[in-house]
Amino acid sequence: MWVAVMEATRNLSNTEVLRFFTKVFLPVNATLQFAQAMICVVFVEWVSRIFADIGLWFYIFGGLYILYLSYKVIRSKTKNTTLDLTQDTQSTVYDYGTFAK
Repeated sequence: MWVAVMEATRNLSNTEVLRFFTKVFLPVNATLQFAQAMICVVFVEWVSRIFADIGLWFYIFGGLYILYLSYKVIRSKTKNTTLDLTQDTQSTVYDYGTFAK
């Protein structure tokens, strides 16, 4: 962009260069920079909101998982059994080279 500005103002006098900057360059540059700034602000706001929402869901699901584990611990203590945290109750166990269910 600066090369185009230098080429446009190469043969102009000092007052014409100043007039070019105030009438053409500054309004165009300010318009473009304002548009870029607004896009950046909106994009940063959008991205930060998305990550905040995702973090909130991780926080909620993590808390629910901790409550679930607490419930399992309390329930196992009332039944006086050992705690089994596996989802599959019929997991395969390696038994001397064979798999047993």
